[in-house]
Order: sequence, then structure tokens, then C-alpha cells
Amino acid sequence: KHCYGSNVRVTKTKYYEKYITEDLVCEACGWQGSDIEEIPQRVELSEKLIKQISELYKKTETKDIEYGALILRKDKKIYLGYEQRGKAHEINLKAPDKLDKGEELLGTLHTHPVTDTISPWDIATFLVNDFEKSSIVVGSNSNITLIIKNKATKKLETDNLRKWADSHSNISPMGLAEKYKFLYYEGQYSSLILKVGKSDIVEERLEEVLKNI
Repeated sequence: KHCYGSNVRVTKTKYYEKYITEDLVCEACGWQGSDIEEIPQRVELSEKLIKQISELYKKTETKDIEYGALILRKDKKIYLGYEQRGKAHEINLKAPDKLDKGEELLGTLHTHPVTDTISPWDIATFLVNDFEKSSIVVGSNSNITLIIKNKATKKLETDNLRKWADSHSNISPMGLAEKYKFLYYEGQYSSLILKVGKSDIVEERLEEVLKNI
């Protein structure tokens, strides 16, 4: 993360004759750390993703309802697929029964026709759905929110998501990120800034951020 060298190996850290963790080590500069520390301070979306998101948002502007899609990975490439249609202020994104060969489901993306931030309902479904390892919300004014689960993220234990969302409407999205321990980015296409979470890396593309999920 300091020299951007590509020659990285895995090593085991030993404490009192016992191996307790696996770390990444850079052969070029000697940096050592775990993969969770590979989260950057800023994220940039690829041109392909931006184009796909823009096309999805055009439908939102025309129909004035939320549209969504799944974030997928295949052959190390990140893209959107399985487009889904919601309502004026809500969408329930579902995972398909079967993915194409080689595809991996990393999360969801959906649009907001009016509001520019992620909602408590969005966060509730993100925390409950195991398949949502990441979630992107595209709001009005091209404001983008990216949230990502990590090992510390708390699972939401409730059967009534609507009640939970209503009762947490007075807490900011960043406040919920701090409470439930997930990473929170916000910004524009070219620069999503890490608002909740810790990192020493300056900038990375979204593909690199999601590659280790």
C-alpha cells in the first residue's frame, strides 16, 4: 500500500509458538498487514460501471421509480446484471436462483429518484441479506453511497425490517455504519470517500476493492 508493488506473498505471524494470523507481505517495501487493511480511503468506479449505472438511472428519471441490479464478478471483471424494477420509494432486490457459469454475486445497486442518500430500509436489507456483501445506492444529484461488509459487521436480527427502519430513521447512515460496523463510502463516480472505517491506502478502483470479497 506504500509502494504499489505487485510482488506480494502470504506469511503467518507467530506468537508464543502458535500461528494466529495470516498476513500479506510486500517484497518491495516490507509492508505487512491483513487483507482488511486493503480498504482504500477513496474509490473510483470503472468506465463500464459508470455507463451501466447511467443507463439505469435514465430509467429512474423517466419512470420516477427505483431501479436496481446485482453487482457481479466474472473473470476478475465487475459489472451489473439481473436488472430489477421497484416502486417510487422502495425496491426489494433478490438474488437469482442460479447464476451463469463463473459468475459471483457481490452485492446490489439501486437508484433513488428523489433522495440523495441511502435509507434505513436500504441498510436493513443490506444487513439481513447474506448475499449483499456490498451495496451501492445512486441518489439524485449523482451522489453515490457504497457500503461494504467486513469481518466486524453485525448481522441484523429482526423479522420486522419495516419497524426497524422506521425506528432508526432518526440515525444518520454514517451513524448506523458506526453502530453495525460496516464500511461507508460517499461521493461522486470518480471519487467515493471513506467516511466510516479505517485505511492507510489513498485510492483504488472499485474492482480492486471488491476483488478479495
